[in-house]
Amino acid sequence: MSTDTTDAPSKPPAKGFSLRSRLLGISSDDKPSEETPAGETGEAAAEAAAGAPADATPAEPAPDAAPAEPAAPDVKATTPDESEEAEEPPRVGVAVAPKRSLLSAALGLGDRSAKADQARFAETHTDEAAADKPAAPAEETPPAAEAPGPEPLPSPIEVEAVAAEPVPFVRFKGVTKTYDGVNLVVKQLDLDIARGEFLTLLGPSGSGKTTTLMMLAGFEQPTSGDIMLNGTSLTEQPPHKRGLGFVFQNYALFPHMSVSENVAFPLEVRRIRGSEIRERVARALAMVELTGFEKRKPAQLSGGQQQRVAMARALVFDPELVLMDEPLGALDKHLREQMQYELKRLHRELGVTMVYVTHDQGEALTLSDRIAVFHDGVIQQLDTPARIYQEPANAFVAGFIGENNALPGKVVSIRGDECVVELIGGARVRALNGNCTTAEQTGVVCVRPEHLSLSAETTPGGNHVAALVEDYIFHGDHVRVKLSAPGMGEIYVKTPAHMGGLPAKGVAVTLSWEPAAARAFAS
Repeated sequence: MSTDTTDAPSKPPAKGFSLRSRLLGISSDDKPSEETPAGETGEAAAEAAAGAPADATPAEPAPDAAPAEPAAPDVKATTPDESEEAEEPPRVGVAVAPKRSLLSAALGLGDRSAKADQARFAETHTDEAAADKPAAPAEETPPAAEAPGPEPLPSPIEVEAVAAEPVPFVRFKGVTKTYDGVNLVVKQLDLDIARGEFLTLLGPSGSGKTTTLMMLAGFEQPTSGDIMLNGTSLTEQPPHKRGLGFVFQNYALFPHMSVSENVAFPLEVRRIRGSEIRERVARALAMVELTGFEKRKPAQLSGGQQQRVAMARALVFDPELVLMDEPLGALDKHLREQMQYELKRLHRELGVTMVYVTHDQGEALTLSDRIAVFHDGVIQQLDTPARIYQEPANAFVAGFIGENNALPGKVVSIRGDECVVELIGGARVRALNGNCTTAEQTGVVCVRPEHLSLSAETTPGGNHVAALVEDYIFHGDHVRVKLSAPGMGEIYVKTPAHMGGLPAKGVAVTLSWEPAAARAFAS
């Protein structure tokens, strides 16, 4: 570094001009003037060592530099060349820590400031230090008898997973209902219904299915628990503010109104006027194939036509949820089957969510996406129609859904997914394990009539039960064979009518089935 000061002005720098400023080249003077008192120069050096700006980035001295011995301060003994060699100006754009000058180190000035600067530098560049050098492992603290701290918060992954779960369209949460304060009609009901789903509440009379529907509609209030629609509680909302369509079993049409007036009534209640009502009524009647019946009164319609009017009235205002309480119960078999297809068509075309109550198992199997089987105020099984029929959860579901033969006996052994059951009469048979837990339990073997076969011969090692043919019942496409066996109730076998070759009444036969076609349940 050149020390030529030929062109430097002779005017001395102002008092207090720092050594750092001269080193950074801010001033054109490269060395203090001889006229400047030594005390003032020492004061400027102290300012340079201990009075650096707060926003300057501090740094540690070079690790290989030997500590300087304390000496008497002699400012004149230090030349600008030595200072320039001791400290270089920081490079622009690079995070570096300015070094302490040799003068500051010699005088011991700014020690506290240097330590503080080093601490600030370490905090500011923690990430850079971590990238260059792995953090030292924390010392293990011996366990101590301390009071347990608060439970740890869930991880961000767990929080994100919970937030990602879709909110069910309808939710029953811990709902109970009692009418007399003693007997619960609905017991701790937890049920989620998806948007666009066709859910059927199925069960015998008094099982709680209709009460559940009435609580959702708002005609009954739950004793405890909550019912939510789209995440909003319905408990305090009256029925007319819930925006639900409802189809009753007895149609509930106004006899003095025409078909179009009955269908338009929900729109008038919602203060819709003019051409919009006419357009919506025409569209709703077209959906149920009643175009041209607008001016007729309910008494001039058949039962199926009245039910279609009731359905059009429930759908005319585009509800998100439609509730149906055994709407086809008053129709004859042929018309009921026809209306089932109409309901499936409407559900498929509109995509509306439907909750349907019935005690007809065949109707539930035909219409539903899922079925909730109720018994004694509790859902026994909630699943698709195929799984409920083929894989019932317990003996009640197996007996209530479709036809079923329940053969009583006692569990002999449990081998994986199979049970060995000794039936009354001594025959030992195998079946899939439904809910048996231990041997010696009493139970039943449930097998569907279509899975049984009749034979006059017995093959050793299979599922065989001796029975006697009692009667034949012709059903057109199939024949039901009624049989009896010692210690058991009536047994039915379903066989195609065109097969022929059935044994005569009073003939002893052998019943057989595959183990995978039967299920054993504890009773």
